[in-house]
Amino acid sequence: MGNEMENNSKYLALLDTVINKNDAILSADNTLDGKSLSLLGFEVALGLGYISFVLPKLEDLIKYTEGIAGLIFLAISSLLLLIITWPKKYISVSPDISVHPEYLNKKEKALYFQLISDAQHAFNKNREKVKNKNKFFKDALILLFLSVFLFILSMSIKIYV
Repeated sequence: MGNEMENNSKYLALLDTVINKNDAILSADNTLDGKSLSLLGFEVALGLGYISFVLPKLEDLIKYTEGIAGLIFLAISSLLLLIITWPKKYISVSPDISVHPEYLNKKEKALYFQLISDAQHAFNKNREKVKNKNKFFKDALILLFLSVFLFILSMSIKIYV
């Protein structure tokens, strides 16, 4: 009996570890959403400011084209940020007993194994979604920097003949 309780506490510790990993992933997802929304607000303000104050004053075709290219990159970046913040379905580590009533009939060891397996599956799927969102965020940042560079270039003096 003591050995069985010791094994069960090992399984419980493993289950807690997998659940904690999933909680960390979901927390990272929430942080990424917050950063994305903040950056999106900045991009909207930057784009509207550029369109309102700078773009109408550009008389040279090349400078105007640089500004339009910057706006296109900024729009793509904003679209990526919208995709990031769009609600997604995540897999819960807790099984729905109404869908899986067989969990109630499992022996304790088998139940731990099943719950650990379910939690690890949820973690893997949720981690993939957060990885994709993170990649989109990095791409949006690169596009933002590129658009700012083009905005600055469009407002600088002519350096070409």
